[in-house]
Amino acid sequence: MKRSLWMLVSVILVAMGVGGAWLTLAGAGAPTGEDRAIQRAEDFGKSTIVWSQGPSLRDGRVVQLDGLQEALSSLPLPTRYDVDVAGLERQYGANRRVALVILRGTYNSLPPDEGVDVYGNIVVLVDVKTERVILPDVG
Repeated sequence: MKRSLWMLVSVILVAMGVGGAWLTLAGAGAPTGEDRAIQRAEDFGKSTIVWSQGPSLRDGRVVQLDGLQEALSSLPLPTRYDVDVAGLERQYGANRRVALVILRGTYNSLPPDEGVDVYGNIVVLVDVKTERVILPDVG
């Protein structure tokens, strides 16, 4: 009787441990909406732009549009001027959360291969809620 009771308790403890481990691993592996939006922006930039070198991921994070100007402050002026922050705030609202991805490399200025190769940064913004690319504007 004692032996079967210990066996039952052991089986229950092992089952609880396996179940707990499964829940932990299943929860940790699920990507968040922010992760998916950042990945969407990175994939869009890599597949849409014609790159001759790179790109490398310079930055990838989620910001509110009212904090976008500050997030872009470390970029060179020409890149910052490419982003109409005030227009984006008017169109989407200052509180809209976006995935900001900055890719760096050598890319063609007028794809497909009609322009010149430029070394610099490309900014891609994706709406976290809808996962829709909002910059560059793809209509």
